[in-house]
Amino acid sequence: MRRTSFALLAAAAVAAAFISASADPKQAVGAQSKPNVIVIMTDDQAMKAHGAKIMPKTYKWLGPKSGGTILEQGYAVPPLCCPSRAGFLTGQYPHNHGVWQNNYALLRDKTDTLPVWLNRAGYETALVGKYLNKYEETVLPPKSVGVSKYIPTPPGFDVVYQSLQNKYRDFYVSDNGVRRHIHGDRAKDYLTNILNRQAVNFIKQQAKAPGRPFFLYLAHFAPHPARGKEIKECKGRSAIPLASDWREWKKAKIKFNGENYNESNVNDKPPVERYPKLSKAEVEEQKNRLRCARAAMQPVDRGIDEIHKELQRQGRLDDTIVVFVSDNGFFYGEHRIPAGKNRPYTEAMLVPFMMRVPKRWLGASALGRVDQPVGIFDLAPTILDIAGLSSTPHRTFDGISIADALRGSKLSREYLLFEQRDPCQKYSSVLETDTRMLYSVLYDNRPVNGKCRELGRELYDLNRDPEQIRNLWAKVSTAPAFSQYRAKQHKAQKKRLKRALKRCGKKKRPALRKRCRAKARKRFRKQRKRLQSPGFESNPIARTGKRLEAARARLSDCRGTDCLG
Repeated sequence: MRRTSFALLAAAAVAAAFISASADPKQAVGAQSKPNVIVIMTDDQAMKAHGAKIMPKTYKWLGPKSGGTILEQGYAVPPLCCPSRAGFLTGQYPHNHGVWQNNYALLRDKTDTLPVWLNRAGYETALVGKYLNKYEETVLPPKSVGVSKYIPTPPGFDVVYQSLQNKYRDFYVSDNGVRRHIHGDRAKDYLTNILNRQAVNFIKQQAKAPGRPFFLYLAHFAPHPARGKEIKECKGRSAIPLASDWREWKKAKIKFNGENYNESNVNDKPPVERYPKLSKAEVEEQKNRLRCARAAMQPVDRGIDEIHKELQRQGRLDDTIVVFVSDNGFFYGEHRIPAGKNRPYTEAMLVPFMMRVPKRWLGASALGRVDQPVGIFDLAPTILDIAGLSSTPHRTFDGISIADALRGSKLSREYLLFEQRDPCQKYSSVLETDTRMLYSVLYDNRPVNGKCRELGRELYDLNRDPEQIRNLWAKVSTAPAFSQYRAKQHKAQKKRLKRALKRCGKKKRPALRKRCRAKARKRFRKQRKRLQSPGFESNPIARTGKRLEAARARLSDCRGTDCLG
């Protein structure tokens, strides 16, 4: 890449900084009335491709030892690229922002998003990296896609360096609306390194106006699988790392622990989720794919360190909120699922989620760890809340500010909803935040005779069964187990009737004894009738399922505070 508009602006920023070298940057920054905001989002990063040993520089800056917070129950809502990212930009569930698939065209009210709100509030805003899938196909006529020199930039951004293709090398970008072809085999031509440089250059530009807040959305493509021949071991369904990083990670020992890896028995799961067991060769392939992903995260980690150093150089660390998150997780053989995401299992739903909110803006020291369920769609309301912009005109949020959770208080939300529709619901899931019960209904995502056909249900207690090995709903829907439970309850009811009749016999007056026995027998008949009904509700699992089914149905079209419970 010979040049970009970022490089020219960066040079001007350096010159301005030299001229004003006598000024104290910390004093100038101290006058800032709103915090800077940096959101760094990765693509398809599983929890297995995250951690202090994989991303040490990120943990050193954003971890608990440096005033950062690890959100241990951070969820993608839902676990699919575009719907999840649209949730970040809008603070809403897909049924309100409209994006069910990887398609920017589905986004409702495209000019009513987080960067637009921040820009109106005086922020200098920048997009570096990926926006939403099929952006170019949405904003350009069909014949201009891939060839037009000029591309409209996403609403709300002052500065745009947008990647237009899902490739690590030899790709096109929109450099402030101008199409540029980036190619080359050197490390500096690798997409992640280019995005890191653009992000740091944007922050350098802000030295010219230290009192003005900025918003940087750095959206990496890594570690998303891609096609490439650079690393032969990483071709196919793998991320493509730099050769230098691959040399360090290609021999790393990978051990898949846990019962749910290549799960031995999936008979309790709905038929649609019963995959064949992975062979030894396929398990080795999964290990290699994970090595490729971990290696691809190394330049992301280095880039975060470069951002940290630039903020430190400008004296702006304590004026900047930093978020690190992935849009969704990824499968590497858990539950026998060989790849992908977009399923109601924690490998897809739980994502790396870290924040650093300085005490000055939070009003208290943030907790090092938060163990409450939060979603990516909570980021927009959180950012506006901490920046003091909650009264700024914006969409009706389904998400909530998690600032109180960072301070140590309990959030008021009862449930989180995860849904995918195409046009039927592929799945519809609800997580009860207090009990961590996860209930899912799976569908055939194509209508049959105009109707959406249910394929099965799942219920997991994530406190006792975090790996989702035991589908509790099987105890309700499987006839033998349910019949045994029913027989046990019927026997207990007979014993209770016998004791009740014995107590009635102790009454002195015949009329009282007769009335007492009649009431006991009536109660027994009522209980037996309920026990024999198809929808028997005395089974505690069935009761839980009924409660969560009602919540799921209610949340499927909720809006605003109605989405909390």
